[in-house]
Amino acid sequence: NYNKGLIGENVPNTNKPGTIGQMINWAGKNAPDKPKSNISVARRKQPEPLNWWQKTLQRGRDLFDDEQLDLKKKFEITDELKQLDSIFKKSKHEIRIVGGAVRDLALGKSPKDIDLAYLASKGIIKLRYDKNTLSKQDYEKFLIDIKDNFGDDILAFENVDISSILFELLMSNNLKITTVESITGGSIASKLTQNSGISNNFISGDIVYTSLAKSKLLNVDLDTDDWEELSIELCFASLKKYDSNISISILGEAGPITSSQYPVGKVFIAITNNDKTQVTEHKLNGNRSEIIERASNKAIWELIKFIKSL
Repeated sequence: NYNKGLIGENVPNTNKPGTIGQMINWAGKNAPDKPKSNISVARRKQPEPLNWWQKTLQRGRDLFDDEQLDLKKKFEITDELKQLDSIFKKSKHEIRIVGGAVRDLALGKSPKDIDLAYLASKGIIKLRYDKNTLSKQDYEKFLIDIKDNFGDDILAFENVDISSILFELLMSNNLKITTVESITGGSIASKLTQNSGISNNFISGDIVYTSLAKSKLLNVDLDTDDWEELSIELCFASLKKYDSNISISILGEAGPITSSQYPVGKVFIAITNNDKTQVTEHKLNGNRSEIIERASNKAIWELIKFIKSL
């Protein structure tokens, strides 16, 4: 919610036809045919009169009419839009830009293009689209193009949790898994155990947060600072201890202050099934909790790819 001063006085003005600035000012002091009220449009503590909405919608139709727009002109992130974004961020809100199909639907028009939206969160990107705006032929072509270009990076074509995808793979391949976690503190095991029936495929998870805990799992004194090597050793130790089919270990620095030779965000993930072993190195960004969540998701993603490669 924003007061009148924030919207009306701080939002940049522009007189260029069809620009973001012209639309934005509808919510401020330049709003067309706005009924006089002590409550600004942006706050709307009570419903606005219907006739005002009708007038505003008509202004929108006029503004976005194809005959009045130069559709060949590329959309640019203007200085005015950047300033508006900073205003929203200061108030802990987001500003989102939608594409042509959403605009057309809002204006009562039939969409001409497929409209895509994405949500990126902790290493996972969800791509959303409205297949009802496409013909069957265009929809099938769209899916083929997605698979051809991003096939190796696609988790699923439905909105499901990444841990459930791993669980399905473990079941279909009749695999029993163990985990060894340091930086993630049991987060990988926690995600796995959210799936009903996982006890048939998940044996145990060790949290080895300190050097002492790592030494006890290895049954030797810890004598290496090489986390790549150490992650592999922990993987094999877990595989041997529980007689599992596959094991994963993860080491890293979550910050905010590093306690090793490695920088904050550095993560090592080792996976083995005894016949095949891999270790991957990653540099993750964010604060402590974000790095831990990204590391958990990255580990599960590496497991999914590893199992698919068998």
